[in-house]
Amino acid sequence: DMDLRGSFNSSSFSSSFQSYDLSSMGSTIAIISKDPEDIEFIDTDGYQKRIVKKKDDYDTISLNDVLYDGIRQLETMFQVEEDEDTVHLAAIGIIQDSYNIPADAAHNLQPHTAHMAAFTGLAYSGGVNHKEQDTYGNTSFKENQSLRLEFDSDKGTLVLYIDDVQQPVYISGIKEKVRFIICMHYVGSSWFIRSLKKLPETTYIHVDGEKAVDL
Repeated sequence: DMDLRGSFNSSSFSSSFQSYDLSSMGSTIAIISKDPEDIEFIDTDGYQKRIVKKKDDYDTISLNDVLYDGIRQLETMFQVEEDEDTVHLAAIGIIQDSYNIPADAAHNLQPHTAHMAAFTGLAYSGGVNHKEQDTYGNTSFKENQSLRLEFDSDKGTLVLYIDDVQQPVYISGIKEKVRFIICMHYVGSSWFIRSLKKLPETTYIHVDGEKAVDL
């Protein structure tokens, strides 16, 4: 099982990381990258931000906001430059709050995958990855689709919505503090962060083919 014990400790991060304050739909959040030269931030309207990949290599970027109470929703979109020869690698999910993500970390490779769980895009056939194992049943997300992650601390779950359609394979057994992560690999990939906010109640409903990836 994924060991989610422990709490956020800023001293666990190396001095090489860089933190960026983003104001998104009224909520100020911070994004941490261990390789600041690998990403560029573009302010689209004073609230929403685009995180653009500048080098060909794995990068897992975490939102510094620690998830431990209530219902939290991240709304984002994966985008790419026009490139017919490249299948862009992308994933989105959660990471153990106490885990120190190094530069060039891949969400699906050890030792990192033991500390995170991620919903994947077209290049990974939509599998939900944890500990190098993929559980299938969700639609593979692709560029320019609205993606929402909904974390429910009471239920200990993380659910993905693609273009407002709830996906059947979800993450369960989240018992301790976690953070949202976004992952990408190739130059020209980007994540457009629309909002990070608290919800008064869950939007989750039971759907056909439900399957839980237990942490």
